[in-house]
Amino acid sequence: GNMRILGAREKTDYPLTLLVYEIGAELVLSLRYDKNLISSDHARRLVDQIQRILSCLSNPSMEITLLSVAERELLLKEFGPGKVVPFDTTKTLHGLFEDQVLKSPDSTALVFERQEMSYNELNERANALAKKLIRMTCGQFVGLYLDRGFEMIIAILAVLKSGKAYVPVSPDYPQERTNFMLEDAGIQVVLATSGYADIFGSVGVVDVSGFKDRSENVGSLGSSCDLAYV
Repeated sequence: GNMRILGAREKTDYPLTLLVYEIGAELVLSLRYDKNLISSDHARRLVDQIQRILSCLSNPSMEITLLSVAERELLLKEFGPGKVVPFDTTKTLHGLFEDQVLKSPDSTALVFERQEMSYNELNERANALAKKLIRMTCGQFVGLYLDRGFEMIIAILAVLKSGKAYVPVSPDYPQERTNFMLEDAGIQVVLATSGYADIFGSVGVVDVSGFKDRSENVGSLGSSCDLAYV
């Protein structure tokens, strides 16, 4: 027929596409982007960063950095440093949190799966759990065997308020690794949700999934120099 294909270009609906072509002994990179979403300056920086990474591959001893000299200068001189904010090094983490509770008790502190929790509720629930831990024989470390959620943050604050350090243990770990971590740290009590309450043998378990008690602040336990996390 009379039709001829003069050329072709691949088209995608992605806002950003990196195409790599092999032409002879060379690789040609083509970056295509949606100008409505990505500026030309941003696209150019991406290309420069890719080039720097590729150049580092030929010399493994080089330190890979995404920032060029010009970009580092921009960040250091134009965007920083900010103003100096005084910080009381004698304050504990939970003490700083309690200060914020006084400033904005009804403001949202946590958002998880479209549910919210205020600073005041978070603080009072952590207080109640902390007092429960204080009444127990827990040792120096308390294990946390929790999935992400409100209970994890409540548990962390509760352990700190009780003057102890927390040891996070992921539910994704194999049972042998979990047992080793608990034994190695000498953990006597684990905070867990109801689905995990029966897997710790002789180690005491506090089920935090249904723990809705609320209470006033515990008081000053520990100092900023104490161990908080292992």
